[in-house]
Amino acid sequence: MDNVKKKLTFYRLLKTISYLIGFPLLTIMVFFTSTFFMGEDVYGFGAWYGVLLVIGIWFVVTVAQIVFSKFSKNHKARTMFMLAVTIILTLTGALVFDAVAAAKIKDVQEEYKAHENVVVKDYTYQVNWFVTVTTDNESLNDKFLENVDNFLKTYNIEFKSKNYGDENTDLSEFTYNAKDDAYYSPNGMFSDGYIFGIKQAIDILITYHETQEYYKELDKDADDELAAAIKALEEDSSSAWNEYKQTDEYKAAYGTNGEAYKYMLTKDRLNQIISALGRELQVDKSKFNSILAALKVAGMIDDSTHQQLKAWLNNYLNQNLTVDQIVVLLNGLGLFEEPVTEDDLMAIAKDFSFYQSPKTKPIFEFIEDQRLRDYAYAKYYATEHGAKVASVLIGEKTVNDKGETEYGNIGCVTMDSPGLPAYCGYTLDELYQLKADLSYVPTLYPLMAARRFLYVFAVVIGIGYLFFYHFDNKEKEIFATLTVGGK
Repeated sequence: MDNVKKKLTFYRLLKTISYLIGFPLLTIMVFFTSTFFMGEDVYGFGAWYGVLLVIGIWFVVTVAQIVFSKFSKNHKARTMFMLAVTIILTLTGALVFDAVAAAKIKDVQEEYKAHENVVVKDYTYQVNWFVTVTTDNESLNDKFLENVDNFLKTYNIEFKSKNYGDENTDLSEFTYNAKDDAYYSPNGMFSDGYIFGIKQAIDILITYHETQEYYKELDKDADDELAAAIKALEEDSSSAWNEYKQTDEYKAAYGTNGEAYKYMLTKDRLNQIISALGRELQVDKSKFNSILAALKVAGMIDDSTHQQLKAWLNNYLNQNLTVDQIVVLLNGLGLFEEPVTEDDLMAIAKDFSFYQSPKTKPIFEFIEDQRLRDYAYAKYYATEHGAKVASVLIGEKTVNDKGETEYGNIGCVTMDSPGLPAYCGYTLDELYQLKADLSYVPTLYPLMAARRFLYVFAVVIGIGYLFFYHFDNKEKEIFATLTVGGK
């Protein structure tokens, strides 16, 4: 009797092992490979696609097993049915994925074939090297993640966009578009506190650089063309832009004088700021006088300039300091060829503090040339909007003494951080490469984790079911013997 019970236990153990080497082991293997994707924002929930595919096939096979057992009690028939269903479903899953994934990669190759520096490996190569464990070759997934991480760090953004605050500066609401991964204001532009996600950042940069290249081939400058288009709109009294400025919508946001008083530096507000500055600094007049004396001794200013500055500091550096008095000082120093006017200072203040109302259209919306209009938006987002949220995509453009164009720093440019040099930014080819990779890698690579094992496990699982039903039959025979013996 003891020997019979031992055999029963032994067959139960073998039956369990036969089952575990099938779908449970396959799920564990796919899960292990999928850990290379888990925790990465670029993959998100997609990191589980491979595991879910295996569980899905497992579920269908199990349901088929239960349903067939209701109609057939024949041991051999059930065995052969499960063998056939398992192999067919598992192999079909692998074959269908091969076909769909290969077609997707081929489409991407076709889309970017005009860009010779964009490399999209064939499906066969990628399915073998997407993740490597024991080889010296770097996995394609590692290279992809490194590229994504470098882009995010360069421009000081995160993979998914976010927004500071629950509303715009003027208290207007914004909406989130999941497809674009962007927060939009009522005027269709990004919300005031919008922080770029990788999708929008790449599209903005591509639009900017493509337009730059387009005009360069025509021996023109994109910024010059844009400036000319804006100037034409401003100077033509009958332009659509000037007509729009007379609408109630525009006046409600900017007022009749075209200034958003609550948000921009008007003369009154600038006078208030300067007055407060004069009040705070008047207690340090002695220090300023000492600095002026030192500058005179060092020969950096002459006696006349020294006396002028000293008099100005003693007379005006107080709470009554105004824009007009600063104009007097600048002109008195003779630092500029042309006299400085109040309008000059206010123009600088307006450029510095300009506020684009979330409820009104910007001037570049009225540019008729679609390419130039798209460029205007891209440039605004990459420079002005980016500067406001410490994610500068394109640095400030300047021309040096040699007549060469230079660009300011990019990324996290703040009072506490200088950002990165412009040459650290992505080139057009690098942007195309990243966009091409993002179009298929986050979806296909996790599924490749399942596909890697499906062909082998189609046979392993099938054999596992053969042994499972064999040992299940042996278990029933011995159990029947025990039952009969017990009676």
